[in-house]
Amino acid sequence: MFKVDANMAIAVGDTLLREWWPDNIGLPDGDDRILADLEDREKVPDTFECLCLQTYVSRASTVVDKTRLYRVLHYIDSPATGTISPRYEVNIRIQGYIQSMNLTPYGNWTSALSDAKRAIQYLAIVARGSDEVFGKQIDVLDNLRRLIHHTLDGSDQSVRLLPRDKLYLQRRVFQKPVEELIIGVPLSSGRVKRINHLMLSEGDFVDVAVSADIVSIGNQRQKRTRVHFQLHHVLQLMPSSQVELYLAIVARGSDEVFGKQIDVLDNLRRLIHRTLDGSDQSVRLLPRDKLYLQRRVFQKTARNDTLNPRLPDPRHEDALNIASTWQPVEELIIGVPLSSGRVKRINHLMLSEGDFVDVAVSADIVSIGNQRQKRTRVHFQLHHVLQLMPSSQVELIMAAPATDDVMPSSMTLQTGITLEDPIEENAFSDFLNAVN
Repeated sequence: MFKVDANMAIAVGDTLLREWWPDNIGLPDGDDRILADLEDREKVPDTFECLCLQTYVSRASTVVDKTRLYRVLHYIDSPATGTISPRYEVNIRIQGYIQSMNLTPYGNWTSALSDAKRAIQYLAIVARGSDEVFGKQIDVLDNLRRLIHHTLDGSDQSVRLLPRDKLYLQRRVFQKPVEELIIGVPLSSGRVKRINHLMLSEGDFVDVAVSADIVSIGNQRQKRTRVHFQLHHVLQLMPSSQVELYLAIVARGSDEVFGKQIDVLDNLRRLIHRTLDGSDQSVRLLPRDKLYLQRRVFQKTARNDTLNPRLPDPRHEDALNIASTWQPVEELIIGVPLSSGRVKRINHLMLSEGDFVDVAVSADIVSIGNQRQKRTRVHFQLHHVLQLMPSSQVELIMAAPATDDVMPSSMTLQTGITLEDPIEENAFSDFLNAVN
């Protein structure tokens, strides 16, 4: 057991960004501190201007690798009182869902001596629909990269912004001095229990600490700076088995009809934000060609609730502990519609990428924050997934030449349902009148 500290949480206004994740999954066990509870060295601002006031790029006091000459330090000095604060290396805590990884002790090393300097461990995390909070994290890391390039190159004009929905993190396997990568699970005591890297899997929700790995390359005439983000710890906040089910659907060329669906969902989100927040000005519109849907696997139970008989697998070592406070939500219906109008249930393994599906969704309204600053998040929760056409038949239709009889955007299905009726356009004002 050990304690993780000296890492900086991202501060946004008078809140911590980790509080923005749905259902408070961003709050590690044993750490319910708010912004006011943190020391200056434990928080990092979300704006470039404030970051420049509290951090700077310093030449390393001891140089072991001539390509790693610099590091970023944090300070809060008070010129008025003459107080000089201690300097700390900037290690930022960020969160997301694991998409891919190689955290084995030697990473991707091929065992060849010549490849040792290129051997890395890596982790890719994604937003999985929580675009706003994930994007805020990306903003902070981009601000840090801008600060470094401004300092060392004199400009940040050549800095290419990071993707908004995915973050790639890495760590050199062989470095001096060698620093062990911490992989663990936070406990209610505030300490961390180490776990083997094999206990992590794709889809886990994790908390990671990163620092700027500043690489200086080139010669005196033409020096260049590269900034990678180096891993220091990976904490499993929630395993994938307890994270929500999810489904991502795309337009596949039928942009007009798919876009109309997005319009309706955006209208619903605007209505909710206007009602609860008084404005929809901050509502970020959904992508036009892709829709991410999710559904929580477990929900909290009250003390007197009758537990759902569909309890977690008793073979799971934490089954009894989970069952005492959580129970599965209503079962997700997965099936195939029949010509009789009924639905035949199928196993989820019968679905595959490329299937044409019908889904039912509702607005999952999440209220987060405190009394001083409440915020509303709207996710779209799955209720059913019906396979209208398997991917093998979709591919045949998509590959067919466009004629009056066969059109990719007009699919006559086996069930007698024809998806060719135009969707009537609804203005937002009409939408408000309809729901009110």
